[in-house]
Amino acid sequence: MKLIFVAFLTAVMLPVAAVDFDFTANPPLARGKVPMLKLDDSLRIGGTSERTALNFDGKSQITIPESAHLGLQPGLTVAMELDSQDKGDGQNCQMIVFKRNEWLIYRVGNRLDFLWKSGKEWVAVYRKNMTFEKTHKFVITLDKGYKFNFYLDGRHIRVAAITALAKPNPNGKALVTLGGGWNKWDFKGDIYQLVIFNKVWSKNEIEEFFK
Repeated sequence: MKLIFVAFLTAVMLPVAAVDFDFTANPPLARGKVPMLKLDDSLRIGGTSERTALNFDGKSQITIPESAHLGLQPGLTVAMELDSQDKGDGQNCQMIVFKRNEWLIYRVGNRLDFLWKSGKEWVAVYRKNMTFEKTHKFVITLDKGYKFNFYLDGRHIRVAAITALAKPNPNGKALVTLGGGWNKWDFKGDIYQLVIFNKVWSKNEIEEFFK
C-alpha cells in the first residue's frame, strides 16, 4: 500500500509543461497549462485523413496565450513534430516558433536554425542541415548554464556549452507565436505536436517523446 501511495504521489508531483499540444488527437488536446489555441479559417486542422495536424499555409500565424514566461531562463525545452516539405526559394526564412527579442526557431532551405537575441543582434546558436522530405521529430534543450542539446528523430545529434556567445536578452513580455513573426517569413507546413517548457527535459522524458 505504501509503495502504491509513493508512486501515486510521484506521478501527481511531475511538472506539467506550459505548452503541450497534440494536434493529431480528435479533438486536439492541450495537456499543458496553456489551453488549446482558438483557430480560425486561416489556421485549421489539416494534415491527412489518417493523421491531423495544425496546418500553416505560408500566410498565417498564431499567438500562444499565457506564453510570455517562456524565455531562456531557468532553462528551455522545445519539442516538435512537423512536416515542412515546401522549402520555398531556399533563401527566405520560414519562422516556426518565435519569441520576439528573445529566441526563435526557423527553417531556411534545407537547414533548421535556433537563435537567441543579444542586445539588438540575433545570434546563431545552432544550425542543422537536414532533409525535409519526411516528417521529423526534434527536441532542443538549453539549461541555465547555456548547455545546449539537439535531438533529431530519436538520435542525440549535438551537445555544446554555449559560453563564447553573447548572452541572450532577459525574459520579456512578448508572447510566443507559431508560424511567423516577421513580414513574409511565414511557415508553410504542418505541426503535429508541440511542447514548450521552462525546464530541461530528462533523458526519460526525451525518449518518451520519440516513441
